[in-house]
Amino acid sequence: MERKEVYKVIDTERDYQNKIWSGTKSSRRPSDAPNAMERSIDEFALYIARYSARIVEVCGTTDYKEQKLELFRKMAALCVACGEAHGMPERE
Repeated sequence: MERKEVYKVIDTERDYQNKIWSGTKSSRRPSDAPNAMERSIDEFALYIARYSARIVEVCGTTDYKEQKLELFRKMAALCVACGEAHGMPERE
């Protein structure tokens, strides 16, 4: 896949995350920001760490390429969501 296509797939995951989590804080508490996934940087890190642990388990125990790539998509989209919520420094 070309980078543009990969970004498009990540965008679809972000759309899904927004559909499920927008307007909430952690533990599904209501948020004052109805169109945002209101989470701290630390919370995003924990979510990504959870998926990282899952992908290690899946890679070590299965040959299911699709399942592995789905986890990468979720982690990439969570990284994007964190950047949307908190900003992200550019590489110099």
